[in-house]
Amino acid sequence: MIGTINNISYTGTSVTLALAGATKWIFGDSTRCHSSRKLYRNDNQYKMKEIIKKNWEYTLFEKKDKMILSVLCGSVALFTVNIELNESEKEGFKKFGESFIDDLAEKVRAVPSDFQTRHGDMSSFV
Repeated sequence: MIGTINNISYTGTSVTLALAGATKWIFGDSTRCHSSRKLYRNDNQYKMKEIIKKNWEYTLFEKKDKMILSVLCGSVALFTVNIELNESEKEGFKKFGESFIDDLAEKVRAVPSDFQTRHGDMSSFV
């Protein structure tokens, strides 16, 4: 549980929850039904930079020394698998660029269960 909700506001493209203690969580914008990828607190220490975004495929985020890949999986029921890139994957990205991430995302999408032990909620990576 993240706290007691004092106020909920909707601004057309996002939902803001004001919690006890003046903490705000913001959900949304253009990701539509996959707004969990856009979950962040309103202070800078929790924001992640989008490095690559391919709508309806994946988003690669960076936060300090961490790189997080959020892959959209499924067909009828859609879900995301979020993994932190390990050192060899980071090196692969540095060496081969976006094509390396394309291939990694396809591996995650093809067999999400292979990445289950590395999966985490986006809030667990901040």
